Amino acid sequence: MNVKIRKRLTSPEKTSINLVITKNGKRTIETLGLFLFNHPKSKLEVSENKKTLELADILRHERLIQLQDKQYGTHRQEHGRQNFLTYFKQKSEERIESNGNYGNWESTYKHLVNCYDGVLVMDDVNIETCTRFQLYLKDKARSKSDKPLSQNTKYSYLNKFKACLKLAFKERLINENVADFIKGFKQDESNREYLTFDEIAPALTGFARI
Repeated sequence: MNVKIRKRLTSPEKTSINLVITKNGKRTIETLGLFLFNHPKSKLEVSENKKTLELADILRHERLIQLQDKQYGTHRQEHGRQNFLTYFKQKSEERIESNGNYGNWESTYKHLVNCYDGVLVMDDVNIETCTRFQLYLKDKARSKSDKPLSQNTKYSYLNKFKACLKLAFKERLINENVADFIKGFKQDESNREYLTFDEIAPALTGFARI
């Protein structure tokens, strides 16, 4: 069993960083949503590359421990220092057979990485830090076309985040069910594809109610 960092050129400007997991002779690629500047043009970009590589190595180490613990039935990792984003990624992978749902979880993960710079340890999961993601989706998050997220997209991403928080609480990885205290987004009514009873009631005139 082994976990290595793999760099892949994605554009003339950036290189993505992924994990290559080798287990029982099979290799799988785990995306981290991390990127390096190919040609850093400032001290800030040089510093960002250094921090990104350090983070990638931390995530590689954490993933290796998790896989080994699962194989040997050990519990070496202290839950409080476990990265919630790594946990979220694992829960995303469990939904890989559900195309639409998996895609939303993966997109949410990428925004979580951007919001928390790749790390949100379990001990730091509280109402304040989690509300930070809600504000990020509201004010800072951008789509692939560099536009603000739609209302329904924000609604969906925040719900995925809250669902994972509830799972972490259920599995006793965090001490408080903070998901219940995070203000959600309303769905865009213009995309509603159903009618309420009040809307269809006039058409039922003359028909007996069951």
